[in-house]
Amino acid sequence: MADPDTIRGPIAFFDADETLLDLKSMLAFEAFYEGERPTIDPDRPRSEQNLLFWRRYRGRPVPRVRAVVVRWFVHLRAHLGDAIYRECARAELERLQGQGFATVMVSGSTPLLLEPFAAELGIDHVVGTDLELEDGRFTGRVVGPVRTGDGKAAAVNDLCRAWGVDPRACLACGDHPSDLPMLEAVGQACIVPGNESMEALARARGWRVLGTNAVPTAARETPSSTLEVS
Repeated sequence: MADPDTIRGPIAFFDADETLLDLKSMLAFEAFYEGERPTIDPDRPRSEQNLLFWRRYRGRPVPRVRAVVVRWFVHLRAHLGDAIYRECARAELERLQGQGFATVMVSGSTPLLLEPFAAELGIDHVVGTDLELEDGRFTGRVVGPVRTGDGKAAAVNDLCRAWGVDPRACLACGDHPSDLPMLEAVGQACIVPGNESMEALARARGWRVLGTNAVPTAARETPSSTLEVS
């Protein structure tokens, strides 16, 4: 975790899977680890999907999983290069870093899988679903909240409070309806394209859709003298 004494300015919160990363980290890693891609029930809420998914980790030795994560990341970079990232979100991340924003990755995935990506992108902190450990092995259970939906908003509020930052000065970026609580917890929001319902909501609320030139509905209805473009 970044030292709060080093935080100077607002925070930019980014969802990981299919926002900054052009993949689903949990499923992609599992396919590499087990040799097959697991199936997920799309009719279940994401929080339930995650709890069921992490049961697969029961009994796995932590050192072995950590070692495989390193090999997996090296494999992805070697075979996919920069295509592992969403270009529009990465550009926004770099823009905000250049403006002095602290950057945080918030995900329903676990930090263990995300830390190699965060390190390469220069992200200050990762908040994810923490997995329970016992005698050097995963138990298949989680510790604390699953970081989807309201769990992401809680992460935003907790970090802003810990770092002494006003959430209204912060920005969040996501791709899916499960990111909405996080997007609504800050002063500015943007999304990556690809989800029609999210794009419609972004236009209605005046949120930017990264990588497009579309003008949000709310922005079109705002007098030019009061519109701030960031």
